[in-house]
Amino acid sequence: MATQKGVSVPLALAIAHCESGLNPRAKNPNSTASGVFQFIRSTWKYVTQDYLLWHGIQSVFDPKLNIIAGVTLLKEEGVKPWESSRHCWSKRLASQKNMV
Repeated sequence: MATQKGVSVPLALAIAHCESGLNPRAKNPNSTASGVFQFIRSTWKYVTQDYLLWHGIQSVFDPKLNIIAGVTLLKEEGVKPWESSRHCWSKRLASQKNMV
């Protein structure tokens, strides 16, 4: 999915790992952030409706839909939506590069 959209697979995986531990049922107790990429309600709504043109209610907890939406948002807006976890995912990316 990420490769098809021209998004770095290691970056997408690092963000998802830092946001949710890759847990599709993850829920932030202090906000509405949920799912693999930790979408807040308003972002989930505009990504699914504006970028993906999905209509009706889509569950943020559906791992496939959440990953499609996360990769789409990453392609369209870059890392800005995940700036608050940059310290985590940039460290993961750096450690991956050191392993090569």
